[in-house]
Amino acid sequence: MRSVLQLTLRAKLWLSLLGMGLVVLLLLLLGEQIIKSGATALDEAVQTQVKPLAKLNGLQAQISRIRVQEAELPRTSDLFAMSDQLEMLDNEIREFDRALRELMTQGDLLAEGERKSLVDSWQFYRRDLETIGALARALQNDRIAAISTYESAQRFGVVARTLRTAADRTATRAAEHAALSHAERRSQRWVFVVVSTAGLILLAAWLALLARHLSGRLAHLTQAAAAFAGGQRQAPIAMDGGDELAALAQTFNALQQRVDEREAALRLAHDELE
Repeated sequence: MRSVLQLTLRAKLWLSLLGMGLVVLLLLLLGEQIIKSGATALDEAVQTQVKPLAKLNGLQAQISRIRVQEAELPRTSDLFAMSDQLEMLDNEIREFDRALRELMTQGDLLAEGERKSLVDSWQFYRRDLETIGALARALQNDRIAAISTYESAQRFGVVARTLRTAADRTATRAAEHAALSHAERRSQRWVFVVVSTAGLILLAAWLALLARHLSGRLAHLTQAAAAFAGGQRQAPIAMDGGDELAALAQTFNALQQRVDEREAALRLAHDELE
């Protein structure tokens, strides 16, 4: 077990680099996950909230334009101008009818009662518009005004109120969804900050310990070498481990032992000569 833990200096440096790489990789993966989660939530909000709300608001604008064009018909006395207005009105009616059919395919925007009320009111209102169109071609403005005031106005009101109610409800759900999404993003940012801080602290602590350990051992070797160069003799350097610094300490101890042995041999030869 001891030999497994005795890593070389190169291995320690490589482990440090690997640790840095893992921390960076973890932060990148976590950041990518947060970005993907945010993009998914945004796409979901667009599909389930923004687009339906835009469609409901568009229908409200269309039905309002239809009502405005209907109200302008009794004030038109020129046959050519009436034809142009009727053509624009027919285009608006067809566009609204198409958009309303698309809205009916999304079952979560309208309650069952609202759906039936909207469809029935629009059908009645459309018949009134067809009757008004036929009267407009005959320039019977008095009858147009009567139908527009006493009959079609109520049907238009039901259609407009139903669309406005559905739009308000969708806007409220969109605001709630946005609040939940913002809260989730804040929570993910805190997780990212905590994980980043913890990883950087651990990495910094490891590098600080490694630097302190290496600098202490290098200082010990330097002091021993300086003392040896000054002619001082000391006990062999005790340095555990299996890295390059431990091998250097063993080599230094062997060198010091060889020098001591040679000096002892020289003194013995000198004594014999004397």
